[in-house]
Amino acid sequence: MKIPSYLSIKIRDAYFDQLSELKRKKTPEKPKTSDTERVKADEIILSSQSAEIRKIEELSKKIPDIRQEKVETIKEQIESKEYSITGALVAKSIINFFR
Repeated sequence: MKIPSYLSIKIRDAYFDQLSELKRKKTPEKPKTSDTERVKADEIILSSQSAEIRKIEELSKKIPDIRQEKVETIKEQIESKEYSITGALVAKSIINFFR
């Protein structure tokens, strides 16, 4: 069966109309907002907990990574051969660290 050219144009147009309507339905329209509403949408309000967390972070940065007193004590024990540790104590310490 041969389709006349004027019908094929109508079929093509109907197809493209349906396609464009499907695309329109898939992409939701963004609600129009005024400039004042946009400013409110971009507003950030921090809780009191965030201020506390920031303060704790600053305090933790002041704590040294290496406890020099403990290092010196262990060095002295190693030199005097008083420092002894077993594998079981090391394993227990590692397990407790990850709990």
